[in-house]
Amino acid sequence: MNSEQLRQFKAIAETGSLTKAAEQLYVTQPALSMSLSKLEDEIARPLFTRQGKSLKITESGLKLLEYANRVVDTLDEAQHYFNINNHNGTIRLYRIGGTAISLLTEGCYFLPDIRLESSIVKNEDIARVMSSGSADIVIADDRHVESVFNKYTKRAFLFHQMLLLSVPKGHPLSERDEISAEELPTIEIAGRNTPLGFNSWINEFKKENGIDFEESMLLNTVSYFTHRDQLPVPYLMGSFGIGVESGAEYFSKRKSIRVLGKYCERDICVYWSSRNSKKISPVIDTIRNNAAAINEKDQAMNYGF
Repeated sequence: MNSEQLRQFKAIAETGSLTKAAEQLYVTQPALSMSLSKLEDEIARPLFTRQGKSLKITESGLKLLEYANRVVDTLDEAQHYFNINNHNGTIRLYRIGGTAISLLTEGCYFLPDIRLESSIVKNEDIARVMSSGSADIVIADDRHVESVFNKYTKRAFLFHQMLLLSVPKGHPLSERDEISAEELPTIEIAGRNTPLGFNSWINEFKKENGIDFEESMLLNTVSYFTHRDQLPVPYLMGSFGIGVESGAEYFSKRKSIRVLGKYCERDICVYWSSRNSKKISPVIDTIRNNAAAINEKDQAMNYGF
């Protein structure tokens, strides 16, 4: 047996289900079932008995669980030690796209004795990152992390985000306050060339609502933030930070209307491990304070949402 088998066995024992354990471990159920069979063959005794759709742990399983807990806890402690002592103050932050990370992390890069490394991943990949424990901090929504078996025992809400359609003043849609997801394929929309960024949310939004549309033009990040107010066609955007990034000039030229449908709203949270709290607390505090300040500025703009 090896440590990975014991970690998988521990997850099965804690959930009482191969399906739930597979979701938490970010592996397929057949692969997890095969791993369990090999473990049972190796120790020559059953570890679980089936009761309907649930698994009940046997006496042999309970004994092995004692060892598995020790092994997994020891490995986690070793990983925690070397993560702290081998990175010279480096804190690794992973986040999904469209979370206005530059606003959230303002000031974090100047904190004493801390070097922040920020990486972006596709929404569907954040569960794998959290399962591996490779990140010190994760910024994401609960959609992709609620069923993941991970070491991130701390969670704090940062902001609620809505999907908006920005339209130029004078555009036919500027007379409206809402638009349904089903209507979007019928209008011309500009987009961003950021497959790991904001587009990751848009791609999931399309899939959830059973729609598809191609943007009439794709802008890179620099072009988007430089020219978006002058675009003659609508474009999709997130509500968080609209009062900071856009300002009064934006609202004199464009109107943002709510998009209605599945996965067009999300709660963005920050996740971290209690074991790393002392090391990363200055970064967490800065991110939470930034989020609170941005929320306050957004509300002060009174843009109607």
